[in-house]
Amino acid sequence: MNTLNLEENSEVLRNLIRDTLAEVLRERKPPKRAPALKTGEQRILNSLSWLEKTTHKSAFPAPIVAYFSHVTNAGVYSNHRKSLRSQQMIENTYGGFMKLTEAGRNLSHAEMTLDNPVETQATA
Repeated sequence: MNTLNLEENSEVLRNLIRDTLAEVLRERKPPKRAPALKTGEQRILNSLSWLEKTTHKSAFPAPIVAYFSHVTNAGVYSNHRKSLRSQQMIENTYGGFMKLTEAGRNLSHAEMTLDNPVETQATA
């Protein structure tokens, strides 16, 4: 008689564990992935981050950022800026200045040198 109760209880426990695991697995959501940035967008973020660290300022005129980003085409640079703004990686401030947001700062690589300020480090 004792054996029957033990078998019944273990079956109930097995079903409870199975149902709980199934529910947890159904509710599990895939992890959020960082947005994939184009090379030019990454260079802009890197340049802003490098400028922040070397000058201790937070906002920079767009032409300065373009210079340090090694952008040669104004249209492409403008498109990259618009994309970064829409992803809330940068924000525009007064007088055509731009600065990094916290999200942009997290994706930037500021380990650049004076010889090559936009060199990107290995990305994860």
